[in-house]
Amino acid sequence: MRSILIPVRNLLAAVALALLPLAAWAADAPQPPKPADPFRLQPLRGGVYALYGRGGNIGFCVGPTSVLMVDAQFLDLAPGIQAQIQKVTPLPIKQLVNTHYHNDHTSGNEFFAPTAEILAHENVRTRMLRLPKEVLSEAPAAADSLRRLLTAAADSTERARLQRTLKRLDDQVAWANRVKIEDFVPRVTLIGNGQMSIHLGPETVRLKHYGPGHTDGDCVVFFEQARVIHVGDLYFHRVIPYIIPEDGASVPGWISTLDSVLAQAPADAQFIPGHGEVSAADGLREFRQYLVDLAAAVRAAHDAGRTMAATVRDLKLPQYASWNGYPDRFASNVEAAWRTIYP
Repeated sequence: MRSILIPVRNLLAAVALALLPLAAWAADAPQPPKPADPFRLQPLRGGVYALYGRGGNIGFCVGPTSVLMVDAQFLDLAPGIQAQIQKVTPLPIKQLVNTHYHNDHTSGNEFFAPTAEILAHENVRTRMLRLPKEVLSEAPAAADSLRRLLTAAADSTERARLQRTLKRLDDQVAWANRVKIEDFVPRVTLIGNGQMSIHLGPETVRLKHYGPGHTDGDCVVFFEQARVIHVGDLYFHRVIPYIIPEDGASVPGWISTLDSVLAQAPADAQFIPGHGEVSAADGLREFRQYLVDLAAAVRAAHDAGRTMAATVRDLKLPQYASWNGYPDRFASNVEAAWRTIYP
């Protein structure tokens, strides 16, 4: 995902490809209908759990006196998230780590901030603080562009999709007018390619930023004694990712970061992805290979004298066609890879 709105210069392409919701600071994966109870809890090791819901996967660790949680999904799910954790332990959630700034990982901050210290990379804080102003400044032009597309659209399915996008934009404007985002941005932050350790009883929780990958503020969370690693949206398990250069994404940087994570992970580590199922290292290697294959195909097209537009139109990686999101997002991945390899 990226800053709150897709820039108007990208709007037509984004809508045509059915990529992101117009109001970005939205989910990093297509949103299914909302079930009454979207949650599924998976115990891992050493008091660490994965919690699936609607949005980015949550991880949490139960310590002697409190809980550390990684990511917070959407605000409307926050009471349910708290209830799921309370099924495991009555201890309070005292620390909340945001792996990056997208709102399917941070919107729930607003619920947990009164009692939990929020930690992330400095770029997460910076991007979150400017979100409301970006919405209000970019929304009018984006809405006008959408209305022009809606007027021209003859297909009923396309019209319905554009109307839903306009509704999401209206919701974002309402949010920007009411929110006091400074109340729930991270207050403890990593700077540069920094790291920090949190000692939660016998468990050492290490936060590490490696550089640009999915965004410019990705934080990998190592539960060292449990040998569990929450990778956030640096890892989409058999899901085509969002790659958005305006968010600081970099395909070469992403591959380098995953190489570092894999090199530092225990052989039997369990990896919590931002989207998709918890896996062993082979799952993360498979996702890394997708990025390697994407980059190699883009470089081959460039070296053969193809233009970016022709490559976006024609390039296919059929070995990944079964992954969730391939029809919707693969073309945008090709463009993003080109832009980050040949800036």
